[in-house]
Amino acid sequence: MSFLQIAELTVGEWKKEYLSTHEQIVKPLSLEQVVAEAQARGIDVTEDTFKLKYRYNAQCKLLRNACQIPVCPFYLVPNRRFNQHLAVERVFGHFPHSLHVVSKEMCDESVEHVMGEIITGSHSGRKNRKKCPIVEPEPFQKLEPEIQELMKIYKLSTETT
Repeated sequence: MSFLQIAELTVGEWKKEYLSTHEQIVKPLSLEQVVAEAQARGIDVTEDTFKLKYRYNAQCKLLRNACQIPVCPFYLVPNRRFNQHLAVERVFGHFPHSLHVVSKEMCDESVEHVMGEIITGSHSGRKNRKKCPIVEPEPFQKLEPEIQELMKIYKLSTETT
């Protein structure tokens, strides 16, 4: 077996493992939840130092520089190159761009409507970026129960704020 074949095999196995680890939808976390979870994992952060460690979208309750998938080995680990962590999913054309934005903005709509908006990519491409429809919507359909749960989370958070 050549070096190139070994490298391709290794990368293929790594991608499979990555995708398996990241198959669930990221759940929104409040700043307080991030701090508590990060501290429990030995990450040196407090509410006072939070902004020094993390880039955070408070509206969607998402970190912009750390993974929020609890089973990921990089869960809540701040990283300046976090987009490279997501790049694997984006390559396949299955990445649901603006999933959280649409789920939050349309939490009073039907889950079918929200999924349709995400599949068409109509809400992606903000800030002069290109729109990104989902190339193969069939695998995305299996996420319907998780998207419905995400919509409930956002609905509850808008009712309590």
